[in-house]
Amino acid sequence: MIWRPNKAQREERRALLDVKVGLVDRAFDRYPIGSFADVGACWGAHGGYTFHALERYRVTDAVMLDGDLTAPTKERAMNWPQLRLEEGDLGDRRLLDSVGKVDALIIFDILVHQVDPDWDVFLRRYAEHANFLIIYHQCFVDEASTVRFIDRGLDYYLAHTPSVGQEAEIADWFSRHEQPSRKFDRKVARDSYHYWQWGITQADLIRVIWEAGFQVDFLENFGPWWDLPCIENHGFLCSRRSRNQSAE
Repeated sequence: MIWRPNKAQREERRALLDVKVGLVDRAFDRYPIGSFADVGACWGAHGGYTFHALERYRVTDAVMLDGDLTAPTKERAMNWPQLRLEEGDLGDRRLLDSVGKVDALIIFDILVHQVDPDWDVFLRRYAEHANFLIIYHQCFVDEASTVRFIDRGLDYYLAHTPSVGQEAEIADWFSRHEQPSRKFDRKVARDSYHYWQWGITQADLIRVIWEAGFQVDFLENFGPWWDLPCIENHGFLCSRRSRNQSAE
């Protein structure tokens, strides 16, 4: 059966990134996915990648997780009885446990923001709940190993993250780093996931994927992040390794 989007779906698709839509399509074509969780689904997309998968593929169970489930997302979700919405801090164990077991995880653009737990622990914990990973990630190419941007100071942070037009806001955030943060009971403002936290290298990400029990089946470099050559957008499709592979 050929999927033919209606006018509203075509307009929404233009608002989504084609490379991410293509990554979802490639995963569903390659793997036996009947259930999935979209981790951090709403920002900039209002759950669009989840809805794309629900409209195009046979999905019996889906979970959408975000710190802020937007009104358009909630309204559209009512059309899908197999879709569950979970709101809260993505790093919270209670939110993670609400996922249960699913075939696949969609993880787009969020690893660079995760502190407490840090991105690598965060990924390992979520990976326990699935057999396939669909990842779109901003790989840092200016260093040989992963760095936490704020540890290098304000000037380094502004030069290596998407900060144009936000310089004053970020400088203010730096000045409040050790102050308590009320958002989702963060201990200090420096750990806020509203800002870029990590420059994660491709090598370190692949290492953590392997340590979590997965292999990378597909990898593509989609080019630099806007005008920042130090950051490249990479897509990954990963599957859980067999016991024999894990023992090697």
